[in-house]
Amino acid sequence: MPEIFATLLLLPSLGGAMLLTEWLSRTASGREERVRWRTGLYVMGMMVLALTPAICYFAAQRFVAFDWKQAVLLTGRLLLVVAMLAAGVSAIRVARAGEPDERTTRLSAIYSRDVDRLKLSAGVLALFPLLWFVFTGIIFVAPIAYLVAVVVTVGRGRETRLLWLLAVSVENDLSLPEELDAFSEGRRWREAYRLQHLASRLRDGAGLAEALESQPGVLPPSTVSAIRAAERTGTLAAQLRSEATRQMNGLQGTHLDGPLAALAFYYWLLMMFLLLVLSGLGKWIVPKYREIFEGFETPLPAMTRVVMAAADWIESYVLLAIPLLAAPAALLLLLSYVYLVGWPNFNLPLLMRWFPRRDAPGVLRSLAAATAAGTALPKLLENMAEHHRRPDLAERLDRIGQSVSAGDDAWNCLVAEGLLTRREAAVVVSASRAGHLPYALNALADSIERAQRHRKLWWIEIAKPLVVLSIGLLVAVYAVGMFVPLIALLSAIS
Repeated sequence: MPEIFATLLLLPSLGGAMLLTEWLSRTASGREERVRWRTGLYVMGMMVLALTPAICYFAAQRFVAFDWKQAVLLTGRLLLVVAMLAAGVSAIRVARAGEPDERTTRLSAIYSRDVDRLKLSAGVLALFPLLWFVFTGIIFVAPIAYLVAVVVTVGRGRETRLLWLLAVSVENDLSLPEELDAFSEGRRWREAYRLQHLASRLRDGAGLAEALESQPGVLPPSTVSAIRAAERTGTLAAQLRSEATRQMNGLQGTHLDGPLAALAFYYWLLMMFLLLVLSGLGKWIVPKYREIFEGFETPLPAMTRVVMAAADWIESYVLLAIPLLAAPAALLLLLSYVYLVGWPNFNLPLLMRWFPRRDAPGVLRSLAAATAAGTALPKLLENMAEHHRRPDLAERLDRIGQSVSAGDDAWNCLVAEGLLTRREAAVVVSASRAGHLPYALNALADSIERAQRHRKLWWIEIAKPLVVLSIGLLVAVYAVGMFVPLIALLSAIS
């Protein structure tokens, strides 16, 4: 009873209260009010840490009396302990961060990471009673998400055609509104409306980036940000061609995700089918096997006992078995969804802020355009932060701009924010001394994208045999476990 109260009521309530208190401490107008909310957050962080030994004790009890039926429950308790430690420590660090005007740029970056870690871990605590239902829902949503990604990939093709139209029009001094009106003819009504509205905004005197921002979804936010920077630096034509080429290369690379997604979809179907088979096995076949072997006073083979134990477990814990069996396939399908849709098209700041290297190519290309036109980096970074749609990346760019304005080295700031490695920063410094900084930044952006693409290919090649081997192993265990008893029974009768 105490365990149920702590895990299903007390900790979720504390997690929700921590999220609310952190938000109130950031949005409060007065210093005293902010101090009061931070004090409350500090107390809640200490309470969560104080409860951690109790949850560890409950988990240890399950471990002492361990059996396979409780393996998933034990895993859930360990996940809860990790979330409690992360939430408690993050809450204390956020509460002790001090006032915003007292933090340096480096401390602001640390504070931002602590806040995001607090949101993630406190969110896990708040949603812990629903966690397994969320996992189960992902299993069924993953195939639908993949089908949606296939449809969105067609949209990426439209984005590429639009970028080439804009690039050619700007290079040849053609009228963008007229070209967009002509391009909208024969398009679907929604796409045609967006293009016509875009042309109308350009006729009204708006800049290209401003017009694109008025129609979200026409182009990825990173592309719009790069176009805005190019407009200010006078390199719009070159930037549009660069973005069109990059988008086309990325679209051509989506064929690499097709075989992986097909394999993941096949694995998902097989796991769901195996789940149904094992459930039916435990309900109808296993009892008959046991009656027959008990009648002949013959023990069941070891492999058969393993298969029957698995069937009994799935029948008893079907809601826990679904995520356990099909989660790997769902993960592969969701990763395929991310690659097909494209990283710049997502806007999930809480998760995307942990992968700054994915944003590095777009930032580097904008910096290359600025340096080629002789624009001051602090001004460019401030403008990019002001107009970027993703709050996490805008905050990161704003911190870099403040540091550069204060006299810090821009490339070391990029390293501190996780956008560059130290080796890459040294290359950029050498190129700057040689007078080839724009070329080096563009080449570095291409190099990072190639490395990410090669890493993806490496994981795909690793995943393929692992998926095939896991499927073969499961089928082999099931087949051997069900046919060996027949041989043993015939041997006993003879």
